[in-house]
Amino acid sequence: MACQDAIPVVPQHLLGTWVTDDPRFAGRTFEITHTHVKIVQEQGGQPVVESIHKIERKPVGRNTLFTFYTRDDADPDQKPGKIIFEYDPGDDGVIHFKNQAPAWKKRVEPLL
Repeated sequence: MACQDAIPVVPQHLLGTWVTDDPRFAGRTFEITHTHVKIVQEQGGQPVVESIHKIERKPVGRNTLFTFYTRDDADPDQKPGKIIFEYDPGDDGVIHFKNQAPAWKKRVEPLL
């Protein structure tokens, strides 16, 4: 019987679509699901979707530094990637990407 890689567990508080009010990133979103990340780099643009293969967590004070190891399932020849960000649990949760000033907050969907 062949060994299979363990499915990484994405923390519940990271699941959802993340947005920023910074006008330089207008229309961009960063979505995290149980198995994938989806990045929309311009409003109405084609999303980049990558599967999550491994997650590393490192405490940084009250925050957590996350490294998501990803792969583009549509292009198996593409080199695996890394998405690195710091999660701050304050203010209902905020993501800060390395070398990027804006704070990304989880988009709240209106109740119907």
